Amino acid sequence: MRCDSVRAVRRLAQTLDAVKATRSRKEKVALLAALLKPLDDTELVSAARIIVGAPLAVGDERTLGVGWAILLEATSAAS
Repeated sequence: MRCDSVRAVRRLAQTLDAVKATRSRKEKVALLAALLKPLDDTELVSAARIIVGAPLAVGDERTLGVGWAILLEATSAAS
């Protein structure tokens, strides 16, 4: 299970890097479509939120309160 999760996160990161690297709207759509196509409904909602930078539901005024320092600390603790 963990390997699948790591692969999914890596694939998301690689796709977002590729999206960032192109100016072509058509290419961005193709890259994101390839990423999203195999996902089930729950995964699709989560991926879409991450992609647009809004991990919480629309209208949810809470924030995660997570910055680079916490992310780095969590990454270190996980390894």
